[in-house]
This record gives sequence, C-alpha cells and structure tokens, in this order.
Amino acid sequence: MTVERMKSLLGPVDERLMTLGRSPDVREYPIRTRRRLNWEAALAATVNPSGGKSLLGGTAGLRASRQVKENTWLTAGIQYRLRGGTFGPSQGSRQVTYGFGREEQKYDLRPNRLHYAEALFQAEWPVKRHNFALGLGWNYLLGIEGSLSSTVKEEFALSFGAGSSQEKGWLDEKGYKKQFGVARAAYHYQLLGRLKIGMELQYTPGGILEKSVEGEPDVPLLKESTPLIIDVGIKYSL
Repeated sequence: MTVERMKSLLGPVDERLMTLGRSPDVREYPIRTRRRLNWEAALAATVNPSGGKSLLGGTAGLRASRQVKENTWLTAGIQYRLRGGTFGPSQGSRQVTYGFGREEQKYDLRPNRLHYAEALFQAEWPVKRHNFALGLGWNYLLGIEGSLSSTVKEEFALSFGAGSSQEKGWLDEKGYKKQFGVARAAYHYQLLGRLKIGMELQYTPGGILEKSVEGEPDVPLLKESTPLIIDVGIKYSL
C-alpha cells in the first residue's frame, strides 16, 4: 500500500516515521556491554632479597579480573607456593647396638620444604603496556615436608659416616605460623600476544615464624624467613 493511498484512508501521515519504521513514543536506551571476567594463569620463581639462599621455590596459580573503571581492574586469585631454604639444627637421636663390636647410629629429622595455599585480592592499573598492582593476601600453611636420615659410627671410627636418607614425610609444624596476612605489590610488562612478564613483592608483617619458639632447641627454623620475598615470573591470559 502506497503512502498516498494511506492518506486517503487515514488522513495525514508522518512520512518520516513511516520511513524510519518506528513510533514517536518509542524511547532510545543506551546499550551497555556486558562485563566479563578475564582469566590468567601465573607461574613464578621465588627470590630471596636477604642473606642465605637466593632461590627459595616458586608459585603457580589462577586469577580472575574484572574492569570496574576505565583504568582500574579488580583481581582475585588463588595460588600454591613451595618455599625452601636453609633450615636450622634438626631434631636428632642416637642408638647404640652391639653385634661384632659397638655400633652407634644417629638419626636426624630435617625439614626440606614448606607448602602454602594462598589467596589474593588486588587492584590493578594498566598504563599502555605497563601494569601496576597493590593488594592483600592470606596464606595458609598446608604442611612441612621433611626427611629422616641416619649415619653410622663404627666402634673404632673417629666420626660418623655419610648420611643416607631413610624416608620422607610430613613433620610437626611447631615454630611456623599456620596462617597469616600479607601485603602485595606487583609490576608486569605486556609482551606481544597474551604474555606478561614481571615481578611481585610479598611482605609478611612479623615474618612466617612464631616468636615464642625462636631460640628453642630442637626446633628447625628456616634461616631465609625474611618478611619480604620476590616472585619473578609470567602471566598468561586464557
């Protein structure tokens, strides 16, 4: 049906509205894009900035980010941390046996690694290829992995021989905080594609050791228990 025919039947017709195909009562609403989560996998090596061993272990984790402002993102994540170093004097015991002579055995129980589960929450600010972050975290000690070794001293020997590992397992967690909060800061640089490289600083107020057991005998404490550690690694967008 032509416009002229509709004029004769209905009276005056707004040709502009007929052309646009909409009613003057229809309002326009802005279309908001749906905000989605950005997922990243993170992998890093832990570096000790103080005395002792320089490489302590590493981390592996997963993070989710959402944009809340034009240049602000909020990130939450979980990660696993393996932390080692130099442990203090271990718990030891001695046993004397008699067969074809006198034989003395010495057993030592020594920690090897600390295992942590960590949660983090931080704000991030991207500036071109640079990314800065500040946040907080919560660490939980999953367990202390250690080993039992033994050495033997023969009847006329002047000293004990070389140690041999007997078994590995989980040790008493005495001397170490079971859970604690941390402060976090990070910087990453965006490489080509989905890869970022950078470093993250984690500071533990008061350190990871319990103050009440410092100096006690037979408590093998970690020498590299500095409150500040640095994670150097990569993040990959999934």
